Amino acid sequence: MKHIPPRKHTASNPGPENQVRRRISISNVQHFSRTIVVCGRYTKTTMHGIYHDVYIDASPDHIFDAVTSEAGLNTWWTDACSAERRAGGKYYFHFEPDYDWHAEVAEWSWSQHVVWCFTQADEDWTGTKLSFSIVNTDRGALLRMEHTGWRTMNDHFRHTSYCWAQYLRKLQKYLTSA
Repeated sequence: MKHIPPRKHTASNPGPENQVRRRISISNVQHFSRTIVVCGRYTKTTMHGIYHDVYIDASPDHIFDAVTSEAGLNTWWTDACSAERRAGGKYYFHFEPDYDWHAEVAEWSWSQHVVWCFTQADEDWTGTKLSFSIVNTDRGALLRMEHTGWRTMNDHFRHTSYCWAQYLRKLQKYLTSA
């Protein structure tokens, strides 16, 4: 993907946050076309995202710990990981010998929100963003997972969407049975 340097935003050239998003919803999958920032780079392309919501009968602190701490992640997602739990921190996710992936924390708000930008992974995941947000509702804590920045809706994208649903169910069971 060609690097496009940031441009100054004016009335005739609004920033990506002010551009209209064209959404096409397909179950929990959305794609849109606009200028966006993908891990620090401006790009104009069609991107795809995976979106899952799950209600969890646990406190926001407990949920956030499970999705950001080494012990929590190793329980429901990774085989091993290391975590610098702060904005700008580095995460290393190990799944098996050929799957040692790296991410940087792009956004961090304790017990509310984390966004990782994958800097080293397979071709499809590199440059994607993974976020977890916790929202208090009248039904309890809602965990919103978004995996955005996919360049294609290929078989790997579809498989990853399915796997996220399975992993989030595993996370829900872990948090409600503890």
